[in-house]
Amino acid sequence: VTGIVLLLLSVPNLASAIRAARAEGTPGTFVAAQRSCVHHLGHESCSWRGTFTSFDGRDRQDNSYLYGDVALRPGQRVQAMDVGRSGHVYTGPSREWILTTTLLVLGIAFILVPLARTVVGVRRERSGSRDG
Repeated sequence: VTGIVLLLLSVPNLASAIRAARAEGTPGTFVAAQRSCVHHLGHESCSWRGTFTSFDGRDRQDNSYLYGDVALRPGQRVQAMDVGRSGHVYTGPSREWILTTTLLVLGIAFILVPLARTVVGVRRERSGSRDG
């Protein structure tokens, strides 16, 4: 069950995590509205909520979060990239792929390791019953 949950968390985000790592997507402008911060394990992580508009004007997201280490003020504009992850835009390459890939590998391991143990156990039982 743990493996399936980890796969459900990682697989849908894999493509956008790769695009974010490469800073590939639709370029545009992000206008900062409100800063929000989370404190955990002695670390503070902050992001800005605001509006993203693509340079060609076709893509507008009124409630997006900007990821990237940028010092902004409300109303300030900065170039950003929409990589296809709903509600998230980026100022440059992201390292989210590390967590996404880790969850993917752990999910696969949680599924394959018990399966391999079961297969090995069945083979041992079969070979033991033939020997005895």
